[in-house]
Amino acid sequence: MKAKILVSLTILLTLAACATPSGQQVNYSYNIPSLPQSASSYLNQAAASSNSVQINYQLLATTRMLQDGNLNAASQELQLLANNNLQGSQAIYFNILQAYLKLTLDQPKAAVAILNKLESVNNLTSDQQVVYYNIATQAYLRSNQLATSLVFQMQLYQLLNDTNLNDLNNLWLSLQSVSLTDMNTVLNTSNNSYVNAWFKLALITKQQSNNPAGLVSAIQQWQQTYSNHPANLLIPAATQLTAAAQAPIPTQIALLLPLSGQFGPMGNSVLNGFMSAYYATPVSAKPTIKVYDTNNQNIASLYQQAVNNGAQLIIGPLTKPEVATLADSSSITVPTIALNYTTDSIDSPNLIEFGLSPTQAATEAANTAWQHGVSQILTITPNGDWGQAVLQSFTTRWQQLGGVVVDSLQFQNADLNDQIANILHVNQSALRKEALEKLTAQQLKALPRRREDVNGIFLVAAPNQATEILPLLKYYFAGNLPVFSTDFIYSGYPNPTVNKDLDSAYFCDMPFLLSNAGDSSALRTQISQTWPNNFRNYNRLFAVGIDAYKLGLQFNRLTLLPTFAISGVTGNLYLSNQQVYRQLAVAYFNNGIAELSASP
Repeated sequence: MKAKILVSLTILLTLAACATPSGQQVNYSYNIPSLPQSASSYLNQAAASSNSVQINYQLLATTRMLQDGNLNAASQELQLLANNNLQGSQAIYFNILQAYLKLTLDQPKAAVAILNKLESVNNLTSDQQVVYYNIATQAYLRSNQLATSLVFQMQLYQLLNDTNLNDLNNLWLSLQSVSLTDMNTVLNTSNNSYVNAWFKLALITKQQSNNPAGLVSAIQQWQQTYSNHPANLLIPAATQLTAAAQAPIPTQIALLLPLSGQFGPMGNSVLNGFMSAYYATPVSAKPTIKVYDTNNQNIASLYQQAVNNGAQLIIGPLTKPEVATLADSSSITVPTIALNYTTDSIDSPNLIEFGLSPTQAATEAANTAWQHGVSQILTITPNGDWGQAVLQSFTTRWQQLGGVVVDSLQFQNADLNDQIANILHVNQSALRKEALEKLTAQQLKALPRRREDVNGIFLVAAPNQATEILPLLKYYFAGNLPVFSTDFIYSGYPNPTVNKDLDSAYFCDMPFLLSNAGDSSALRTQISQTWPNNFRNYNRLFAVGIDAYKLGLQFNRLTLLPTFAISGVTGNLYLSNQQVYRQLAVAYFNNGIAELSASP
């Protein structure tokens, strides 16, 4: 792992995708500024000094050793310092450096244990406080304590008077992935008005997420209380706020979906999700809905027909080729929400893209694994172009974080047993035993062992594959390694008996399909009972339809307040480069049931 600590701000964010929104990837890169002199220079000055001055130079030398990645020397210097009866600020900073060392040794929980015992850092120098807040941010983040991590990140920004828009935006996106429970916990325990202002803004965004007028009113009240807070830089001008609050609901919405042919079942699932939300959502005046079957139709002509028939908002098309055709045309004259993603930039201001991506969850799985303290990971993904795309998305993010992909398996469906044994080096362990027996002419009682150079696994597999692979991992001595996956591992249809083999695996998915993600449970139950067969196969497309309706009603609010997330059943939704980015929920299997993962 890199010795230079990169402070992480995460997200679920949360979290970006291969063919999904390309912008606003959360940036995990706040560096501790390097000290101006070398470690040897500080040690020379320590040798020429005495008492507390000598210790100060030793502390500086140790800091520089840690920054340079010279961990053995730093550890030795800390052992020497431990023999002194350190007091006051010197003792506090010594413990911070101990936590720094633990963190660079991939022991974030040990670092947190040290940091939890510290007294006030107010008497440290500003440079020492910068080190402290950086280390604390990273240590708590990598111990899966996001809210606490963000509190330290905010205090660092407060100390540095950081008003860099990119830094603030990254912090804001991360903050919106914090649960309401954790937000309230911080607000009930913090006496830092700078920190509280951030959390209050995030809290009102969650509470008023689907009420544009209420959200704008709450933001304006927040601004009156915190007029000098840097988060004001993220809030648009008053005229835009007013426009977001007063945006009218379209009187007619057109849906362009494949209702027949090959993609008919998918299009009908989106339609039924959309109409379920339509009837379940109370609005002052419901729009008229007109539906157009795109099967075997010229999409540009069909789009124009919908406009000529009075559509003020168009949702669709669904398939990637149709979205690409429409995006390349010059006929997008009304607000339009396409239900797939193109790889090119979007030229029309009236077009935004929203949908599902097989790679977005891989990016967020990397964030999740990093937050759980993993740094050396083994990847197991399907062989083929699709699996390679997902692996590439994960690997890119993982390397950005500072993690290492130690080894990779692109598995074939046949002979999974041998493939898992080989990637875990269990067979090599058996061969070493045989070689030693031949060398010594003695029978040895050595048990086979797995490789020890990884501390986590990234798995991409369909449910039927995963229920084979997870037991094999346990059988080959890797049951104690945490497993992180994508939504591909879960069919979305509860099957506790079969899924029991997936217990403890983490994955990133939409809240709509998780048993304890309460807000959407009633609508999910209604849909699953009304369309049981389609729901089993296309449950995530029902959710896309639900959120398409929600986004349609809030199109102006989405475009005018793009980083203020809308709480959807497919995730927290915000806009980046005219593409809707979904912050996914972190889930895990508990007794075969997919549940929302709670903070520790």
